[in-house]
Amino acid sequence: MEGAIVSPTATAGNGAPPTSPEDMSLPTITEQLGGLLELSGGMAETQDMCEDVLERLQRTQYRLDAVDEANALPETTLSLHRIGTCFHAFLSQHTKKSAFERLVSTRVIVGLLRGFHCEIDEVEDQLTPDEDGGDAAEPTWKEKWEAAERAVENRLVLLWRTKPGSVLSELPDTKAQTDALLVLNSEAVRHKSSYSAKSQQLLQSVTKRVARMSGAPVPAVPEWFIPDHEVQRGIRPFDRGSFGEIYRGTWRGLKVVIKCVTVTTEYEKRTFLREAKIWHKAKHANIVKFFGACHLSRPCFFVCEEAENGNLVDYLDRMDGADPSLVWRLLHEVALGLQ
Repeated sequence: MEGAIVSPTATAGNGAPPTSPEDMSLPTITEQLGGLLELSGGMAETQDMCEDVLERLQRTQYRLDAVDEANALPETTLSLHRIGTCFHAFLSQHTKKSAFERLVSTRVIVGLLRGFHCEIDEVEDQLTPDEDGGDAAEPTWKEKWEAAERAVENRLVLLWRTKPGSVLSELPDTKAQTDALLVLNSEAVRHKSSYSAKSQQLLQSVTKRVARMSGAPVPAVPEWFIPDHEVQRGIRPFDRGSFGEIYRGTWRGLKVVIKCVTVTTEYEKRTFLREAKIWHKAKHANIVKFFGACHLSRPCFFVCEEAENGNLVDYLDRMDGADPSLVWRLLHEVALGLQ
């Protein structure tokens, strides 16, 4: 299998070390402000929520800038810059999406925005309180959160009631409609408990309308299927090859690797689907853990854990001259994994 990596140590990586050169070069919130504002402006129904996160990032950056050098908090500063960089990647991935994409991805987007607030809370806890004590009358983000969620929900419902054509026009043919039904079914079945009654009705209404357009039954959701909007990729790939590019990212709070695969022909699509089905069943300590795949996006992608030592070929190449018994042991582990 091209995507499934047989590894001598299939252990998920823990990400970059706290003081890696890459971390030390992260831009400040102030340096990213213009770009973050522009990207937030393209978030449509969740724009207000995004701007609330940005306002908190900016305010926290000002507080850090005011700390004198003797009391500098390098780890706290680094944490804030990491949050800002992740927020930039998040906005870059989700800004200016189509109406249908926004409708099915808002659950994830709202959850991620809540996560950013919680991360900023952790940074603020490391800072001394503002000298003026702040505005005690100003409600916290938690106190405003439920109202903000309802506002987003109401905007989506209003969009569907008043401009259904803006959603349906993005699904011009049977293939697009069938793909949309798969994503809608994934949301409705797997994440029903995450939706209010009003939002469940919205998804049902859209599903019925799209099903009538396509004339096809609502497709079953493959066990391995992960919608594109659930996976958050870094801005830049850390590796690439003839197959495509590999990114680090997150999925449901886990640090993962996303292997994007160029699929342009029917044969390549069948190969991708076959590999996803096989890898999904290949559960073994010596095979990199597979979380799922998406065959609807362009490019298609696999989601898996990161093998600390890479694949077996790369590992053995670095171990050139090692004890032959080690090589045979690793090959035996591979055989067990593929059995």
